[in-house]
Amino acid sequence: MSFGGSHNLTDEVFRAPRLDARAAGGDPTYGVVEKLNGYVEFGLKLEIDPNGNEKQSTHRIYTDVEIGLQDRVWVPGDDETDNQESRHPINTRTWVDPNKVNTLHRTSL
Repeated sequence: MSFGGSHNLTDEVFRAPRLDARAAGGDPTYGVVEKLNGYVEFGLKLEIDPNGNEKQSTHRIYTDVEIGLQDRVWVPGDDETDNQESRHPINTRTWVDPNKVNTLHRTSL
């Protein structure tokens, strides 16, 4: 992790966790939008989704809070009040430091 660890989580990232409930029309429902501290890397990168398909990501987000694969996510510059600007994760990974003190989650969008 080139950004130096959890003390460098200085970017504001927003997420709305997907809930198990469905709206009357069958659409998924989401929880309240919450602000997370994170570190955001911008740039294109080839990623593998949970089904083994290759997809191109535009962002990698490092947070100390796990972001679910079905959550809505907004990166710096996005309007978190506009659901059309939200992004969906391609994959997530979790790292624990060698001393088992810090846990970081990387989410690719």
